Amino acid sequence: MISASNFRPRAYSYVRWSTVVQGSGDSDRRQVKMAVDYAEKHGLDLVPEHMIRDEGLSGFTGKNVTEGALGQFIKAVEDQKIPKGSYLLVESFDRLSRQSVDTALMLFLKIIGHDIIIVTLSDQAEYRQPVDVTKLMMSIVYMHRAYDESAMKRLRGAATWKGKRLNIQRRKLTSLCPAWLTLSEDRASFAANPERVFVVRRVFDLSLGGQGAFAIARKLNKEAVPTFGRSAAWGTSSIKKLLKNRAVIGEYQPCRKSRDARQRTPEGDPVLDYFPPIVPTDVFNANQATLERRRNKAGRRGKAFSNLFSGLAVCGDCGSKMHFLNKGRKGGKSLVCESSQKGVCERNQGWRYDHFERSFLSFVNEVDFDSILDGGTISRIEIIEGELLQLQTERRAIETKRNKLLENFEDDEVSKDVVRTRMTIHNEALARNAADVGRLTTERNDILDRRRATAGAQFAGFPAEISEDELYDLRAKVADQISNVVLEIEMLKWPVLVQWGDGEDKIVQRFESKYVVRFKGGARRLVIPDQAKPEDAFVVLNLDFPESDGSDLPRANRSPWHSSVTRKELR
Repeated sequence: MISASNFRPRAYSYVRWSTVVQGSGDSDRRQVKMAVDYAEKHGLDLVPEHMIRDEGLSGFTGKNVTEGALGQFIKAVEDQKIPKGSYLLVESFDRLSRQSVDTALMLFLKIIGHDIIIVTLSDQAEYRQPVDVTKLMMSIVYMHRAYDESAMKRLRGAATWKGKRLNIQRRKLTSLCPAWLTLSEDRASFAANPERVFVVRRVFDLSLGGQGAFAIARKLNKEAVPTFGRSAAWGTSSIKKLLKNRAVIGEYQPCRKSRDARQRTPEGDPVLDYFPPIVPTDVFNANQATLERRRNKAGRRGKAFSNLFSGLAVCGDCGSKMHFLNKGRKGGKSLVCESSQKGVCERNQGWRYDHFERSFLSFVNEVDFDSILDGGTISRIEIIEGELLQLQTERRAIETKRNKLLENFEDDEVSKDVVRTRMTIHNEALARNAADVGRLTTERNDILDRRRATAGAQFAGFPAEISEDELYDLRAKVADQISNVVLEIEMLKWPVLVQWGDGEDKIVQRFESKYVVRFKGGARRLVIPDQAKPEDAFVVLNLDFPESDGSDLPRANRSPWHSSVTRKELR
């Protein structure tokens, strides 16, 4: 144990403020000067390292004790690293705590219980062991006043904010707004910045065209497009935030600051048409579906968007992902089983990438190539995918409200009649949500069926004479369209015997590879390509389609198609 008997008593100055405004003003200087003056007057040892600061931590929540420097000081006292008889200098009680009296009093008694002397500099009062009853009574009064003042400020602030929300359509809540808007002088409307609005719309178009945040940022930086903030260059995080910002469709989500003012949590429902919308809702929703599909496929795609099947192709033997491998001019490009590279999977040694891409694009006519070649026009499938994702988000929100209602009922916070009424509303909303999901799913499947029946929808190949950037954009769009309609591609690389015909006309042929495309909606397609000419195939068999009899893969060897049949006839 450290004794202070042979030294000048140590003094520790505790300084705290709750907001940035207070910290940038006179609060810090004033509190420090009062501590220095007191230490000089009473012969205390106050050194710079004895200055304890909690900047921007609220005493009302107690974060200055649980997370801040005051808590660290108390821990040092308990560990006897602070000499007994030391002084803790504070401007007033409200600097230590603004919590309820019982909590603040326990903190106060804990400190002086370890023989630390608390001094409130505003009135020069000292509090030490043994506790003076009169001073203790006064300290309780001060604690109650500090708590009451903070609670009243919070209530008044909440009431003022609620009044502003009620008047939200006539007068905007705050001057804070998206970077492409400016609040008018009468605070009644927002004015759009045409140049920035153009950039926002272009970012959404590029994203919907299949380009990820990295590629979009690189493109904007290459073209020297000015950013919306202090940063000198566009980054992936700013692009992602922009693409997820519902302010582009006019929504404003009121938020409530956490007690420590570090976090903002949504409060109430979003306010529609608060901002002038600059992106169509269907485009925004389609982009959210695109972002969701890309969530596990982040990363650079090479100069020409090398792999159209990232995140979709898997090994048909072990289920591992098929990785894109580029061994240069000599080794070529291939799709290789991840487990095969580790020596675990022995039956899938890899596919030549160019062969597989040509075959896939020849026999998967569900991909909307027309919209790609028309310059990236948003397709109905993309709109449906976006609406389905939005419905999924809405369903989760309704279920959360319903669960919270049940919890409040169990805690006796709401009456049975209120629960019954609100549960009926939530259940009806869920039923409407399910009906909309069913309607959109049926529409998506009908579109895919119509595309399957359209022989002219085949992809003729990528244009040869276009720039590197144009090729990247086009391949990105194709990859995105594939993700719109395909769930998974099983790639199988081992010998399979296929036979057709009977008697003397019977033909049996050995093939080294095949793949199965699983579409959204449940249908599958088996393709056994011609290894010499991938855009042709020996077998193309639809499985689990509405007109199918439920046949499985073994029926492939009874396919009536011969290698001499043209691609168009196969489809």
